[in-house]
Amino acid sequence: MEQPPFFTLNAPAFVGNPNVSGAILPPPSATGVLDQSQGARLSFSAPLKSTIGVTWLQAAGSKDADRFRQLRVYGADLHATIWKGLRLSGEVAQSQWKNRFGHGTSPVDTNDRRAWDGRLGYRFGKIDLMGYYKRIGASFDAPGYWGTIGRWKNPRNLEGYGGIATVPLGGRMAFDLEGAHYRFIGQSDTNLNHYRAGLKFSLTSSNRVDFGYERAEYQPPAGSNAREEYFNVGWGHDFSPTTSFKLLYQFIRFRVGSTGLNPLQDYDAQIAATQFSVRF
Repeated sequence: MEQPPFFTLNAPAFVGNPNVSGAILPPPSATGVLDQSQGARLSFSAPLKSTIGVTWLQAAGSKDADRFRQLRVYGADLHATIWKGLRLSGEVAQSQWKNRFGHGTSPVDTNDRRAWDGRLGYRFGKIDLMGYYKRIGASFDAPGYWGTIGRWKNPRNLEGYGGIATVPLGGRMAFDLEGAHYRFIGQSDTNLNHYRAGLKFSLTSSNRVDFGYERAEYQPPAGSNAREEYFNVGWGHDFSPTTSFKLLYQFIRFRVGSTGLNPLQDYDAQIAATQFSVRF
């Protein structure tokens, strides 16, 4: 079965999006040639206890033969407290590939290279609720991190909405829940549902236990859905305010359904990981 382009899970690698028809892409040998960068950020206060920020970044490669010599990213963000516990935030970013002469190198619609993120939150007592809307263009490229959905890092070509709830349960326990529904841009009958839940419990002042669950469900136009599920159990210990140790065990279950998602077969997996950190 041929893999649908809107189900490709490769993360951005500063080489444009290979799934966008008509895009002029750099050769494989050009991957990772953005070895120089510069940028600036300006932020200032505004009414309603708000903050407005503007960001600019330019990365360049040192290979003269690289037609994708420059990547420019512009962004703006707003964070405001509207009334007491009611807050509003929004971000927009635009990426643009240019050659060494400063000319655009990909004939992709401008909105396909743009990312939007709007959020409205409200806190009453210790309970925090937030709703959000995201739209990430198919050709949006930027250094950094804008989220994960299961094993998909920095997802693109998605538009949708979701919500987050954080609820403390006593002095030692906290519960958080997130759910989102996305559609693949240009594929109105192809959707993605994403769910996360977590429970954190402090055993003592220096020991804590975490339980987590994540599910990503891909809905093709016809046939059965693909499903990724992650079950997490973690333990953390603080030796001192600057030294800590973490242990994680994760169980993974994947069912391909009829979507054609890599690796084109069902699988189960288990992972154990440790982390020791020292802060100076």
